[in-house]
Amino acid sequence: MKKAWPRLQAKGISDSTKVYNELIKWYALMGNVKDVLSTKEEMEREHVQSDAGTYSWALRALGKWYPRHVESLYDEILDRKIKVDLPLYTTLVGTFGDIGRMDMVTKLEAEVKEREASGVLQTNPVYFAVLVRIHARNVKKVQELQEECKERGYLEHEHVLTVLLHAYSISEEGRPLMKGLLNSLSDWSTETYNVLLNMYGKANDGETVKKLLAKMRHEGVEMNEVTFGTLVTTFGRMRDTEKVKEIVELLKEKEGTVSSHFYSVLASTLSRAGDVQGVNDAWEDLLASKLVPDTEVYNQFLALYGKHHNVAKMQSVMETMMKQIPPNPVTATTVLDMLGKSGRIAEMEALFEDMKNSPDAQPTSVTYHQVLNAYAKSGDVGKMERLHDEMMTLQIPESSVTFNILADGYGRAKRFEQLEDLLRRRAKKGIEMDELGYCVLVTSYGKVRALGEVTKLAASLRSQFSHLISRKVAWALVDAFCRCKEYSAMKEWAREVLALSEVADKSAAEHRKQKRAERRKNAKLATDEAKLEEADEDDVEGDGDDAEAKKAAVAKKTETDEETAAKEKEEDDETGISGTSVEGAKMALISYYCRAGLLDLVDQLQDEIENLHSSELSYTALNSLARGYATAQKFDRCVGILHQMRDRNLVPDSSTALALSSAFLKAGLHEQAQQIVQWRRQFAKASEEYNPDPSV
Repeated sequence: MKKAWPRLQAKGISDSTKVYNELIKWYALMGNVKDVLSTKEEMEREHVQSDAGTYSWALRALGKWYPRHVESLYDEILDRKIKVDLPLYTTLVGTFGDIGRMDMVTKLEAEVKEREASGVLQTNPVYFAVLVRIHARNVKKVQELQEECKERGYLEHEHVLTVLLHAYSISEEGRPLMKGLLNSLSDWSTETYNVLLNMYGKANDGETVKKLLAKMRHEGVEMNEVTFGTLVTTFGRMRDTEKVKEIVELLKEKEGTVSSHFYSVLASTLSRAGDVQGVNDAWEDLLASKLVPDTEVYNQFLALYGKHHNVAKMQSVMETMMKQIPPNPVTATTVLDMLGKSGRIAEMEALFEDMKNSPDAQPTSVTYHQVLNAYAKSGDVGKMERLHDEMMTLQIPESSVTFNILADGYGRAKRFEQLEDLLRRRAKKGIEMDELGYCVLVTSYGKVRALGEVTKLAASLRSQFSHLISRKVAWALVDAFCRCKEYSAMKEWAREVLALSEVADKSAAEHRKQKRAERRKNAKLATDEAKLEEADEDDVEGDGDDAEAKKAAVAKKTETDEETAAKEKEEDDETGISGTSVEGAKMALISYYCRAGLLDLVDQLQDEIENLHSSELSYTALNSLARGYATAQKFDRCVGILHQMRDRNLVPDSSTALALSSAFLKAGLHEQAQQIVQWRRQFAKASEEYNPDPSV
């Protein structure tokens, strides 16, 4: 296409808005933002007038990734008095909705209604589908739009139906409305199945997903790229790698044509399963496919490599991206966040300055907060304060996030006077304390063993902010009181942790119960449908052997019941029917009780854990027990724990090995100390031979 364009220009037939619009359209469909913008600039140079189509395709290419550029183009539309048609209104409404400018959406909606009332504009189903999509989380608004679509005769349009079903599926309030809409449909399209597969997939209801898939095949409904992507994501969430491979192979067999988005979905699923090489393979397959990724796909791969701290791959993705897509705030912020979390402050600062100098990638509030957080975590209070002053100059509003980051920075740097001033300023601004804010304060004072301050915070939580007491806050207080050696208060908050964990387990059990009830209901409906189909076949084929039919029906029901019971047992084995929260909390408390020397409570917790669903102690708990018994000079108990680790093919971690060898040496047990060191060295050597490249 790029080669043909100069030849068209040479013949002098390109001086037409329609020709330029066609070129911009195809660049936009390929996600090639740079060529879209350069072609529009060429139109300006050649004095070719832009029209509504030009702006519509340019805005579609920019999307939500370039909010400032979108606003600039809209101002240009107004300044040049471009006649806005319905496709441009549709694009503007969708784009402003995606960047969170709902004030602009309201304004544009009013304009469309006014022009429609005057008879100069006619809406269509696509416009209403976009409205439903951007208002998807407002069930009342979606209902109003559905009624309006019904009055206009748009309700049977497939795109409108799909977005309505999706909008209702994402909230509990909308589920009954979704079921009502489904019941009104005579046939389910591919997109309808995709919405249901996505909904049940997010709920980890694998049984219903499989039944929907079977029904889809039985009715001969074709799968599309979204179907395959949804199934890959769903089975990935359930860690069913075999099913993921099966879906990918099915796609290959059908020779399905996919877009670049499928590769990003596949990479996300493989990353969630811990398959780092699989992510690399997905990226290489995408490059080999000659497909042109858009901004969203590039950002997804950047985020995945950022999670794995693979800077080389991030640079490779960025280099490929920059060939066709100019810098944007979201992409740059993703990379900047990874650099900050990796401690590469100098590189982060260089990128931050580049963003400030780029018209397309100006830092957002999120960007500033991520840089602020990097300075806070590194303890560089000077840079943190200077950046905060810059934020105030730019009138970036302060929020609870801002104050929590600043408090964390002052706490890490032990600047408690500034921390107190910050809290007073926060109260004066009317920004209430939140859960994370309390965790930051408790941790900061706990690390310096400021018992008085930790006690005050605990008292204020009990008296004024009891609604903020969560497991996270309770754990922070357990840790702080343990550091302050205030063991009575530590035990009190440990009981709070267990109580909150028990509540969480009951809630999880109730949710699991509801899921199972719904699954059994769906299974019964599927069975009833099958019976009706069999009855219809019997009417056609004539009477058969009733006894054999009943026998087959009983066998089928028994098989279904056995499958359901096996699935429920598998879920119990994975989650722990007695409650993983309580069990995990008790194992974590072992570490604190060992540090406090409360070995009676340690023994009590061990007995309780053995009586729970899982009788095996965690690796962390075993290390804590070994250190605790060695510190208390109960070497026989310590050796018993080490034997448990050996039997499970585990090795003490480096800090435990150091503590044990030191304790054994002090007690004159030189041979045992040497054995611990040798044991650890053998493990380190074996690990190095197994994985010689530490970057993998």
